[in-house]
Formats: sequence, structure tokens, C-alpha cells
Amino acid sequence: MPHTTIWNVLHNCLHLNAYKAQVVQALHPNDKPRRFEFAEQILTRIEDDENYLRKWFFSDESTFHVSGKVNKHNCRIWGSENPHDYRELERDSPKVNVLSALSHTEVIGPFFFDETTINSVTYLDMLEMYAVPQMQQHQPDVIFQQDGAPPHWGMIVRDFLDENFPDRWCGRGGPIPWPPRSSDITPLDFFLWGLSRTLCTRPLCPPLMN
Repeated sequence: MPHTTIWNVLHNCLHLNAYKAQVVQALHPNDKPRRFEFAEQILTRIEDDENYLRKWFFSDESTFHVSGKVNKHNCRIWGSENPHDYRELERDSPKVNVLSALSHTEVIGPFFFDETTINSVTYLDMLEMYAVPQMQQHQPDVIFQQDGAPPHWGMIVRDFLDENFPDRWCGRGGPIPWPPRSSDITPLDFFLWGLSRTLCTRPLCPPLMN
């Protein structure tokens, strides 16, 4: 039986659609209990203060290719006609690292790193000069969140956070432990970066004809 017949039966008779499997980060055995403990802790604090999550700024870094590189295998454009959409491919395209922070009402950044590799020193400079002052303007008693990336683990970074967010920062080694490998509960990962990449890789409008 040809595979096209099977596809026709699945799609036209059974009204099924084909979906690509999503690749997610593998969890370690202790990750789920830590995530559960984190959720319980946050829910308890919300019971004591219904505005608790409104004080949070979630932060994250991401890398963008300047050429707007797209995985064409996963990119599909649906329409009644072929739009003949082309994306130029540049080998070893330059890329830029950015930092943003997000609360329930505000997006801070993006802040662009001059360096191609982020370490604790460059990360701390970005926090001191740009991110933290802007966050504190919007919310004086900010609760700052970061994940467990190596640049965040540096002692100089943790000392800075202890000084500026006493008992009010969430992350690896912080007063509020952030469960490792939990990008799926970080709004920048499941919302902001995807939206940003969609906007950055939109087809350019052709020049108007005279």
C-alpha cells in the first residue's frame, strides 16, 4: 500500500494532522521534586501576598544570529499560492548575545553584550549598569530571577545580588532556589524569545516600484 494512501486515510477520513515532536531538555531524577518544592513555596507566598508574583522580574540571555538564520527543515509557510520566500544563508554568520528581563507589566531591555562570550564579569557589568537600575525604577522591592547558567554562579554576581536584593533574588545558590533545567517555566523562554525571533526573521518587504 503506498504511503500516500495511508496519509489520505489519516488526514481525510480520520481527520488527523501531522505534528513534529518538540525537543525539550531532559530532566534529572531530582529535578521534578525540586520543581514541585519550588511551586509549593511560590503558592504559599502568594497566599500570604496576592501581589507576590507582580514583584518578580524574570531574566534570561539569548543568542541571535544577525543574518536571521532559520532552520528551513522546520519552517513551513502555508498559503493558497507559493510566496517564493527566500532566506539568504551566510556561513559563520555574526551573532549577538542579549539580556532581557520581564515582569507582569514590563519588558526591560534587550541589552546587548559587546562580548561574544558571556562570563561572570561581563554579566555583572550588564546587571550593574543597565538591567538592575531599570528594574528598580519600575518596582522598588523587585524579586529578581535568574537561572543556573555558569556566569550567574560567580561569587561576584551572587554578592552583588545579595547586596541589592537581600532575600529577594531567585537562582542557583540564592535565597529562593531556582529549580535547575526549568526553562519551560521561564516566560522569556516560552514566550519572549520565540516572539522576538519571529519578528527578527520576518521576510523583508521588497522595495516599491517607481
